[in-house]
Amino acid sequence: MNPFSYTKPEEKMRSKILLTKFIVLTISSLLSISAYSSIDNIERIPWNYEPIRISIPVGQERRIEFPESVNVILKKRLMDKSTVKVLGEGIVYWRSNAPFSSTRIDVTTNSGYTYILEVEGIDTKGATHAIRIIDDRYPSEEISKSKIGGVIGVPRGGYDYAQVQRMIAHKVLSQVPKRVGIELPGVVPVPISSDKVLMYKTGEFTALPMTQWKAPEPNSFYVTAIKLVNKTSDYVKFDPYYILGNFEVVTPLHTEAYPKGHDRDTMVILMVSKSTFMEALP
Repeated sequence: MNPFSYTKPEEKMRSKILLTKFIVLTISSLLSISAYSSIDNIERIPWNYEPIRISIPVGQERRIEFPESVNVILKKRLMDKSTVKVLGEGIVYWRSNAPFSSTRIDVTTNSGYTYILEVEGIDTKGATHAIRIIDDRYPSEEISKSKIGGVIGVPRGGYDYAQVQRMIAHKVLSQVPKRVGIELPGVVPVPISSDKVLMYKTGEFTALPMTQWKAPEPNSFYVTAIKLVNKTSDYVKFDPYYILGNFEVVTPLHTEAYPKGHDRDTMVILMVSKSTFMEALP
């Protein structure tokens, strides 16, 4: 003890109390600042199937967080006006390089869900905080740890052909009941050329690919919707025997096509293959 220093016992106790209060208040303040920063800098937006509007000041960057990894389909006219960096785990950094009007952008997740953004570049001051998309279709964190093949919600044994065909039938035919057109996590679109192909042996139809989708592991396969247009002046009854190529299943959504020029001279078929449609052709 310093012989030149003396503190009364009651003063020592009061000092300890004051010091304790100071430490508690300091820790509380730090925790409050941390919590406030976390909440203040991230805007949580529930996904309700409506376009999400995002403004980005020119020269600024905004972070957009999705529930899982995504693919951003950027339109050509924005490529010089925007810089978009897509990272894993659903993180997107979007920078505005020049002003641009509100533009609708599709963002597709690995599970096959699509979000719609309405993005604009503004030449005035505006918000730059991060945005987090909240989607109640995703299960809790505990369940998501058991996702299959990196995709949430895929059945343990994968999908069967009929499930995916029903989903695609709803997408290409407006008359299919909405209850049939369920979204299947992990079933994602695959680019395909719409140029006509030779795939009907008798040559009575012009075949035009419409859309192609891939089912995830463990039972991965492709389903392609093909439009068949009657080239003749007669009714043509569809016969899967005349289909050329290596296809597992051929499902017609119509049984016949009316003569050329009739408003029902077109029919749609769904093709299932283990490889892409173009690889399955002869």
